[in-house]
Amino acid sequence: MGDYDYLQQRRNMIVGAFVIVGICIFAYMVFLFGELPVVAAKFTSYNVRVNFPYAPGVEKSTPVKYCGYDVGRVTHVSPPVPSKDEQGRFVHQVAVDLAISRNYTSIPSNVEVELIRRGLGSSYIELVSKLMEPNEFNALEPKFLSAGMTLQGKSSSSSELLPKEIQDKIEILFTKITTLVDNVNTIVGDEQNKINLKNTLANLSKATEESIATLQQIKEFSQTGQEKLASISDSVMATSEELGETLIEVRRLLHKINDGQGTVGKLINDDQLYENLLDSSEELKASLEKMKKLIDKTSEKGIRLKVF
Repeated sequence: MGDYDYLQQRRNMIVGAFVIVGICIFAYMVFLFGELPVVAAKFTSYNVRVNFPYAPGVEKSTPVKYCGYDVGRVTHVSPPVPSKDEQGRFVHQVAVDLAISRNYTSIPSNVEVELIRRGLGSSYIELVSKLMEPNEFNALEPKFLSAGMTLQGKSSSSSELLPKEIQDKIEILFTKITTLVDNVNTIVGDEQNKINLKNTLANLSKATEESIATLQQIKEFSQTGQEKLASISDSVMATSEELGETLIEVRRLLHKINDGQGTVGKLINDDQLYENLLDSSEELKASLEKMKKLIDKTSEKGIRLKVF
């Protein structure tokens, strides 16, 4: 084989390898974004039909989830046709064919089918199982989803941006607000209540005027009280000054007494004078005792006069 043939063969092999890689990439992209998942699902899944009152955002390859886990895809969406609902009434509904993987054959047959809307306009289908007692589960016939079954779906008002729990709380809040408004309308709509409300508002206006007048009187009384308080404060200050001067005089007097000045000072500080006073008092007391005895004796015997 010449060099030319070798180079030609090598080039063909490289081109063929690129073609094979391109085909693989194309097949992978089709599998992700095209019809290939739907086609493949028909061979690896069992089909279940679900009727929805309306199905916004549902199209081929829309995900089907069970307990939040992908279990299949939508393979076909039919235009609205008349069909019976759970109560047997004829309504126009959208028939949606679901291809559920054969790996998930333990989904209960009484599962609820909800259409959940996403934030950007797309949707997905959620299979929600019910809480059942053992006897309820045993009574199911058939117990699990199987090919060819038809279920009744519902379009849920919840979305990924606003979970169902929050929507339920909002609905409860709106219900309470509606009830409150109805009660208010019932109360306000009554003629007697209207009259009572009118009288209450009139009394409130009158009470407001009286409150303003009372506040004005309190303000005037406060001003008068402030003036009287200022006068009393001045009197207290003057009395305090006089009391201070009196205390100064008393302090001076006590100082003189402590120094022994004056009669009181000598009486308190001169021990000799105090003892002399005590002695004089004792002598005076003894003299008074003698005089008392003499008077008593004279009273008993009389006064004897001697005449010369």
